Amino acid sequence: MGVVLYVRQDCPLCDEASAALKRFSVDFDEVDITGNEELESVHGRFVPVVEVDGSEVFSGGMDPAALAELRH
Repeated sequence: MGVVLYVRQDCPLCDEASAALKRFSVDFDEVDITGNEELESVHGRFVPVVEVDGSEVFSGGMDPAALAELRH
């Protein structure tokens, strides 16, 4: 299972999402969309965004209770 967290610079919600994923021992790749026009057009207003195997599961925030399902 591939988990990707899309973030931007100076985003407190992004920092919280990253910390929560780490706290729940979820392996993930973090992608900073800052300055990437394509990614900003897709995710810009909704970061943090969490995708699992290419499907968006969280956008603009995260439900900590659901994080247990993302562990691997």
